[in-house]
Amino acid sequence: MTIIIPANSAADTAYEVANSCRFNDNDSAYMAKDTSDAGTDQRRTWTFSTWFKIGNPGLESVIFCSTATPASDHLYIRLKSDGTMRFLDLQGGSNVCNLVTNRKFRDVGAWYHLVIRADTTQSTASDRLRIYINGGDQETFGTEDTFDEDQVTNTGLASGEYFIGVNQVETGAFWDGYLAETYFCSGQSYAPTQFGEFNSDSPTIWQPIDASGSTFGTNGFYLDYEASDNLGNDANGGTDFTETNLAATDQTTDTPTNNFCTLNSLDNYYASYTFSEGNCKIDGTPSPTTYRTGTMGVASGKWYWEVNITAAPASNASRIGFTSVVSTSTTHILGSDIYGWAQNGNNGNIEGQASQSGSAASTSYGNSHTTDDIIGIALNLDDDEVKFYKNGTVENSGTAFQINKANAPNGFFFPAIGEASTSNSITAIANFGNPAWALSSAVNDENGYGNFEYSVPSGFLALCTKNLGSDGG
Repeated sequence: MTIIIPANSAADTAYEVANSCRFNDNDSAYMAKDTSDAGTDQRRTWTFSTWFKIGNPGLESVIFCSTATPASDHLYIRLKSDGTMRFLDLQGGSNVCNLVTNRKFRDVGAWYHLVIRADTTQSTASDRLRIYINGGDQETFGTEDTFDEDQVTNTGLASGEYFIGVNQVETGAFWDGYLAETYFCSGQSYAPTQFGEFNSDSPTIWQPIDASGSTFGTNGFYLDYEASDNLGNDANGGTDFTETNLAATDQTTDTPTNNFCTLNSLDNYYASYTFSEGNCKIDGTPSPTTYRTGTMGVASGKWYWEVNITAAPASNASRIGFTSVVSTSTTHILGSDIYGWAQNGNNGNIEGQASQSGSAASTSYGNSHTTDDIIGIALNLDDDEVKFYKNGTVENSGTAFQINKANAPNGFFFPAIGEASTSNSITAIANFGNPAWALSSAVNDENGYGNFEYSVPSGFLALCTKNLGSDGG
């Protein structure tokens, strides 16, 4: 099987990360907890570690913030709108540390591992605040104004607060994306190897290890996001974070050890749609007649996903299907060429190549779609066919529609959602096994991965890296 896997997707590992937390900036979602006085030594030396997956690059988006009294004194880690990462510690109106990476973070299909290691007792200035990504060497910086020797940082303060997912001092810059395995170790300056390792079989892949035995200090914490009713639970046993605008549906199984497909917010040049819910939801208002694709492409195997149409006009011209090419104009309709196929929400027809030879056409197949319909797609690239399901019932009496994948210019197909009318809009949630809505009855695939509204057809799998690897990748 040939596949495309996003950068730094984890291979099989002895340590499995079960859950992550999905933060939607449109919901103003975040977590917070009070801190107590950790003492001077622990405020000079500490480590922050987390895995993160980006939702929408181009936002000002904060991962972690620590505030003091007065609150104008604060420290934060944020992705900037230009894609770089900034670490800032502001005290008394002045920056005592301001580092901005040269690296830009734009891959929405990958999990990144971040370690920030503080030890202001170091005599070498560049060793006082070190940032590492994916276990590699210390990051280099376009802006590099680091701590003075023995500087006391804005962490572990009496009457202070820690925030995950927001800069509460500047009221905004909510995190948009996913977080997993989030650690703060007060009083310890840990190397990245405390939290991860390179895979022995694939030495370019950095993967998590069990770091729960770390030393946490006075205000340290470990968020594993495994309690859906208490996502801010400190698994180390300390005071829990209080969640704001986070729900059980924000717990996902999209993790560094099993990366799930999402919609690709970078494939939006012509569409100009709004992405939310960790790139699982798109809002097409206003709607050009084009589409957007998923982050994972496949060339063989049997794959299943669902699309929940949460809002559609009476004359629904949605296109739900798959394609081998990204959109090339605002009028490039999904299924309008031989490189992709889609079901027409208006009449249930399949748009695309009508047979193994010939040009794109509209072929009678199934039923129309409307608001609250859930469309299942069972793409069989071993037998060159596809079946569509409406609310759990297979369409066209179970007869598959034949496709000709030989016409695909790059051999790969990506899930896609589009719209074919400039007067219509569509709001839809794609579920590749990491649902952003409350399921009536969660159903896994036969490998035990993914959560779906309806039963997964026999032999079909969720689009995630565990399945891509198990199916021959």
